[in-house]
Amino acid sequence: MNYRKLAVHNFIWIFTSSTLSKILHFITYILLARLLNPKDFGIVSLTAVFVDLADTIKDAGIGQSLIRKREATYDDFNSIFFYNLFVGLILYSSIFLLAPYIEKFYELDDFAEVIRVLGVTLILNSFGYISRLKMTKDLEFKKQFKIGIPSLITSSILGITLAFLNFGYWSLVFMRLFKDLMNVILYNYNYTWRPSSQINLKILKEHIIFGSKLLISAMVNHLFTNLYVFVISKVYNTAILGLFNNADNFRKLFTNQIMVSMNQLTLPLFSKIDNNLELKNIYRKLTIISFTLICPLMFFFSINSDYLYLILFGEKWMFSSIIFKILIFAELFRILTSYGINLMIVKNHADLVLKITIFRRLFFVIILFMTIYWRVIQLACGIVISEILPYFTISYYYNKLINYTFKELIQDYSPIILISIIAFFFTYAANKIPGIELMDKYAILILNGIIFITIYLVLLILFLHEVWEWLKNIKNDLVDIKKYK
Repeated sequence: MNYRKLAVHNFIWIFTSSTLSKILHFITYILLARLLNPKDFGIVSLTAVFVDLADTIKDAGIGQSLIRKREATYDDFNSIFFYNLFVGLILYSSIFLLAPYIEKFYELDDFAEVIRVLGVTLILNSFGYISRLKMTKDLEFKKQFKIGIPSLITSSILGITLAFLNFGYWSLVFMRLFKDLMNVILYNYNYTWRPSSQINLKILKEHIIFGSKLLISAMVNHLFTNLYVFVISKVYNTAILGLFNNADNFRKLFTNQIMVSMNQLTLPLFSKIDNNLELKNIYRKLTIISFTLICPLMFFFSINSDYLYLILFGEKWMFSSIIFKILIFAELFRILTSYGINLMIVKNHADLVLKITIFRRLFFVIILFMTIYWRVIQLACGIVISEILPYFTISYYYNKLINYTFKELIQDYSPIILISIIAFFFTYAANKIPGIELMDKYAILILNGIIFITIYLVLLILFLHEVWEWLKNIKNDLVDIKKYK
């Protein structure tokens, strides 16, 4: 099997879907940010963290276990469906009962009602869970594209309409609820799968044992990634949380489309490759191309964040711009870490994923509590440090898994960082030319974009020949995609 063409073919659909989704979500978010206030976003952000944690527990790593299993049968899917539904019912009941106590702890009016409504998705999503897993396992990302985009468009229209009618944070709640409902309907319409009454406990136990380590890892990751949400809501208020969360979401907006696309592709793709050398080559090329796209974005947006926030969100969100400039530098290492974890899963090192995740998050907790009582700015700096330092621990295992040494890793990534820094300083110098402050903010942003992109591409073509050649090879592969099955 030609794995390179398989990767290119599916990456196109994943990346197209993710990119279009991000564009639509971005437009929706801008409109909602102008209609709502930071406190509205803060309340829903806090609620979503609890619901998403319950959703992580519900999945229990079983979805990843099923994808990695080469000979998955109907019994696998059927058993996992009933497990997922049963756990969803238990978790929603728990949230329903605990909601008033959480509301009292955070001293937020109507919080119990909001989380009880949003929590319905825990039961709802179970009915589209198997269809989504089956499509992912079979690499049918084109079908997922046709499902995700209509759901996003219709739910966004609903959310904006409700916000315009002064529904406040309820517009965000019903927008997410409607999106999940549309996903379930379309997944079942596009992929016919029906459960039976028989559950194979032996098969289910096999998936639970493998998924349990991933579950703990995912829970730890979710809790500690969103720990700042719990802490900021309590130490400060939901308005500050809304501002901080805006910066956090904005920095992930441009990079997540690449990271999510690659993560969706790499787990099923890597699981099909037995040869370590071939796996190393595929892994190296995919990560380098991601790095080539993300690294310059990181530097470009850090220098232009004030202009972007003024144009997109307005004056009431300018404090988020300061936080965004700092947080954007955590993206590079967050993305590289996610690729490494997928590699460990494929190599059946779920225990290693758990150990590394715990280490990363404990380090994050130390940094968080060292900075939270200073200022929010110091908290943002702490988050960046907590992503950079643990990455070097993870990179140690690449050599053991696929013979990808730390020296090779540095040789691959350091030139890309260097030319990004050079492009950054050229753009920064252009912004210091006398009289440029008299220009319109739109004109300055466009000028900065032209300077940065030109410098970066010229240096890429001149000094990173291997990367440029691989980019051209991908372009050539696109010509044959329609012929490829």
